[in-house]
Amino acid sequence: MTKKNIFVNLFSVISKEIISRFIGFLTTIYIAKKIGPTNFGNINLSLVILSYFELFSDFGISTVAIKELARETSKKKFFIIRILILRLLFSFFSFVVLCLITKLFWNNVLDITVIYGLTLLIGAFTLEWVFIAFEKMLASNIIIIIFKIIYAAAIFYFIKLPNHYIRIPIIFTLSAAMTAIFLVILLYNILIKENNEDKNNKILNKNFFQNIINSALPLFISMFFVQIIINSDTLILGYFRSAFEVGIYNAAYRLIFFIAAIGTVYYNTIFPRLSKLYKENHNELFVILNFTSKFICYLSIPMAFGCIILSKKIILFFYNDQYIQAIFAFSGLTIATALMLINNIYCRAMIACDRHKEYLKIVIFQATINFIPGLFFIPKYGITAAVLLTILAEISGFYFYYKSFSKILIIPFLPYLIKALFSSIIMSAFLLFFINWNLFILIISGILIYFTILYSIKGFTFAEIKTFLKK
Repeated sequence: MTKKNIFVNLFSVISKEIISRFIGFLTTIYIAKKIGPTNFGNINLSLVILSYFELFSDFGISTVAIKELARETSKKKFFIIRILILRLLFSFFSFVVLCLITKLFWNNVLDITVIYGLTLLIGAFTLEWVFIAFEKMLASNIIIIIFKIIYAAAIFYFIKLPNHYIRIPIIFTLSAAMTAIFLVILLYNILIKENNEDKNNKILNKNFFQNIINSALPLFISMFFVQIIINSDTLILGYFRSAFEVGIYNAAYRLIFFIAAIGTVYYNTIFPRLSKLYKENHNELFVILNFTSKFICYLSIPMAFGCIILSKKIILFFYNDQYIQAIFAFSGLTIATALMLINNIYCRAMIACDRHKEYLKIVIFQATINFIPGLFFIPKYGITAAVLLTILAEISGFYFYYKSFSKILIIPFLPYLIKALFSSIIMSAFLLFFINWNLFILIISGILIYFTILYSIKGFTFAEIKTFLKK
């Protein structure tokens, strides 16, 4: 594959992620304002329930399929058809169980969850993983972006009043269906050129299915526990508390999620490079991870300080006074997100360096800390318990991630943390003193002050940024 193609694919993936997440952010803010906290809570509870069954419907199969299809030199059509059959079976089973579980435990959101649930069946035909394996991502990413924009336009046009919330899952499902149809058409045009298949080859192959499922199982288990860490609190709030509290909590969470997503794009971009350098060059691996440690500390720490101080202004700017109770959740989840971004320095590196079992043990430990106490404390203390347990899970995770990865490489952290804290404290003093200024003037001023202080204490140099980019 040429450098030009690599650049095109990388650019298209990053662009798709940023545009998709930004559109999701804008539509979420708009929906929250138009339908109110209670209906917004029901929508988010439904999406969280769906996320677990999306996980099961895929089962890690897509990730394994990307790796195997990329290595496959022939019989690509048979491979894709077999994976499609497997995905359809898992998706249909997931849809049926989704409907039953929602009926039993969250009957108040059954109607919208069933509509959202149709995307499980549609998802089997959303063959994005094939384009990733073929390294032909530009066209597929353009299609995905186009229908994200159409989805947003439909939301802005059709959602005007609180009772319009039922239209949201319908628009979402139709958008997913159109995306899948166009991706299938695009893939057909690519595969029609393949004429080297063995027509005597059987599509249904028991050994093939068993091998794929066995390979995907560890991925599924780890992703399942990550899902518990991320959103089990919403499930518990939705079952034991009220839709209003779910709406308040998720209004805060969605703002923070957009910030966290930027970090995810960065980690996804460097992940293939980390995997390769682990096998080839530990010195370069250290350089990249050392820069990453510095980069994440220098961004996540001031983000947490700034968001906590400006929390009221931020909530009122993006939402309205209906969501004033989200200030505490927003502040607390900002701390959790900063910790999560720092944890990802080490946990993503562990995966890249083939430490899957150690990673899985830590994820299970974090999920246990989040979920089990949550069953006891969230029903009584609501959002406060949900926020504090999320922070606790990330703090406990950091100790074990750092300790485990230090067996491979010791990546400096404390020097960067001290400099970030010092600069953030000065920035915070400025923000508190001029708290009555306009929100955006405060944000811009805070950023300028923070990086000026950081640069003056030799927190970074422009030369090392240039060196990293060359790597």
